[in-house]
This record gives sequence, C-alpha cells and structure tokens, in this order.
Amino acid sequence: YYQLTFSEHNELIEEKMYHTIKKNRGILFDIKKGKIVTLKSEIIKNSRLEREIINMINRYWGQHTLLAIISNEVKNNNSEFIKGNIKNNILAFIDNVAKMSFYQHSLSSEIIVSSQHIQGTNIEQGTVPLSWEPHLDMIENILNTFIPSSYSDVLKVFYKKDKNNKLIQYKLIFRKRIGGKPTDIPVKLESGGTRRLIKVLPLLIDAIKGHIVIIDEIDNGIHDLLISQILKSISETIKGQLIFTTHNTQLMNSISNSNVFILNTDRNGTKEIYSLDEFGIRSTNNTSKMYLGGKFDGVPYPDNEGMRVMMEDFAQHEKTTKD
Repeated sequence: YYQLTFSEHNELIEEKMYHTIKKNRGILFDIKKGKIVTLKSEIIKNSRLEREIINMINRYWGQHTLLAIISNEVKNNNSEFIKGNIKNNILAFIDNVAKMSFYQHSLSSEIIVSSQHIQGTNIEQGTVPLSWEPHLDMIENILNTFIPSSYSDVLKVFYKKDKNNKLIQYKLIFRKRIGGKPTDIPVKLESGGTRRLIKVLPLLIDAIKGHIVIIDEIDNGIHDLLISQILKSISETIKGQLIFTTHNTQLMNSISNSNVFILNTDRNGTKEIYSLDEFGIRSTNNTSKMYLGGKFDGVPYPDNEGMRVMMEDFAQHEKTTKD
C-alpha cells in the first residue's frame, strides 16, 4: 500500500510505501515531516543518485511527494539511467498512477484527466498539430459509437476542420434531424447534459482499455435512462476499474449489489461506507425502493419542523417590514 497523511490544514506530514523487498514484504520508505530521511538500500542502487534524491526530498518534500520527485526525474533527465537504478516496483506503481483518469466538476472549476482527451484539453474545439489528426478521427469515432444511438434526432457527430500550415482548428458538430431536415449544430448550442456526456465518454473508454477511472457525479445533467443504458452496455467490456459517485438511485437496479457502496453521515458528522452486499438483498427486491425507504441509511432526513419555523419567521419578517 501507498499512504499519504495530511494535517487538518491539508499539509503533507507523511508519505509511506509498503511493498515487496527482495522476497519479503516491508516498508520501502516512510518519510515524515521534520524527520531525517532514510531510504531502504534496495530502492536506489546507485549511491550518487540516492544522495541526489535525498537532497531533493529535503528541498521539495511537502510540496511534492517522493514519487512525484522520482517521476519528474524520469521525465526530465536520463530516464534509462534512473529506471535502471530505481526499484521496479516503485516505477511500476508510478506508471499505474499516471494511467488513472478522473473527472471532477464543481461550480467554480472543472478537472478532466483522460488519455483519450486531445492533448488533455477541450474535446469540443481547439487547435492541435496536424500530426494529431488521427487522434481527432479516433475521438470522432468514439463519439459516433455512443451519441447517435443515445439520441434519436442525431444523425452523426463530426469535427469541422480548418487546416493551416502545420495546425488544425477543429470544432465538434452535431448533424441533427430538425423538422425532418438534417441541420448542422455546433456542440456549444447543445444542452449541458449532452455536453457533459461528451466529456465523460473518453473516460469510459479509458476504463474499457484498462485504466482506473474516477468520475464525480457521473449522472449530473444526463438522463437517468441514458446513463443507465450506457453503463449496462460497457459493463462487460471494462478491463480496468470504474469508480463513480451518483445521486441517481435508479442505477442501483442496474448494477450488482457488490459494486454499490453507501456513504452514510450521522448527526455527529461521522462518516462510514459499506457495500450493499452486507444486507443480503434478494434478486427479486427493488434495491432503489429499499434504499429510498431508509433500509440502508445514507438518505437525507430533512428537518421539516425547522423548515416550517424558518418560513413562519420569514413571513413574520416580511409582514413587519411592510407595516
């Protein structure tokens, strides 16, 4: 396992890895804030490289982890020398972390990391080198696999390309049937749910290809039946792992109970997470209905009395103000 520990102020105070050392298992490294740095001799074979890494830990650790420091050295320096002198287990772990994909969206920011995204940037429009045209075509094919089958009025999805010297300017276009006539519509005029689905699809492809993918609120703005249909269609082909949060209770009926986890928060703010497998649910049961009925906890319990008092106070305030 690999463990990061943070203070209540989100300050990194410990980085620890437990892994195979020769034929046994043990702690490869355990770096703590304010402690002298020591590494197992098996981690780095070259003594000069070890001194350099320890020096960088003393300079950068806290803002950057040891694994981030090693990853940066592999990317920016003599990668063959570094790879030949650092334990393979660590390099393999770094490589797997680098293959993780995720999507997080809030009112103030949006973060997307996916190997299928065009240079990790905007899938809807942008500018890329001419050499990226095959990648554009691949994304176009991915979208055409899902979008027309999901929306009955969409005939096809394609990129409008303007090639200039060594660059391609691209814009995603929906060819839709409107009033019985095919009409080209820029994707920026599509609904928020449709545009979000376009952003999520490349991450689903990552999961199919074997990546670990994490998506926050996968169903946000996407129709219940549509997201359920998509997840059913890809569930048997996923070679990696797809982890997502959702408030769509209908998805409970289309996903195996062993893959559904409830996050419950009590009145003291204590959180716990548990699998539906713990409840011995029968195949004939409606899991969503049981959940909404409070059988598994993890559902909101609005304070109706508090809401009533608040509305009465507001009405009284409005009356007093008018008087």
